[in-house]
Amino acid sequence: MKTSLKAQEVRLAYMMLLPPLLIVALIVIFPVVANFWISFKPVELADLRAPEPVARERVSLNEADGSVDVQYRVRNSSTRSAIFDVTMTDVLPAGFRLSEGVDGCRLDGELLACDFGEWEGGYRERLNMVFAVPPEFFSSGTDLTDSDPVLSGNSQNPLLTTNFTLDNFRRVI
Repeated sequence: MKTSLKAQEVRLAYMMLLPPLLIVALIVIFPVVANFWISFKPVELADLRAPEPVARERVSLNEADGSVDVQYRVRNSSTRSAIFDVTMTDVLPAGFRLSEGVDGCRLDGELLACDFGEWEGGYRERLNMVFAVPPEFFSSGTDLTDSDPVLSGNSQNPLLTTNFTLDNFRRVI
């Protein structure tokens, strides 16, 4: 069935209107909806970034003992939100043996792997580990801080939860 020229032009006109309408919707309507969404959320500026696990590594060489002390300062970047399933891995030189460790940490070849579970908001800890090393390590000039510890964990972004409240409006009024 053949459509008339007028019907084809009407369909073309609607198709040409669709991109500007979508652009206006994205530029105007989406920010308005996002503002309403955020205004009903119990968040503050500090809550806008999702919490993540953070670690710093400090190394002390004890050539007389034939050992290396490694201290990891680990923390939750958020003071309020928890992080779940926190793990840490770090690559160590060959020949390292774990003398004094931390619960949940194991050395498998050159890979140090730790499973910490859940960290509450504001969690901080110093993890001290002592490794027995071969004597040739001290003369090799290897820098243990070349490989940074890799941490991973799961947390909730407070902006994406379905927890809504009127507290923001109560504060203003």
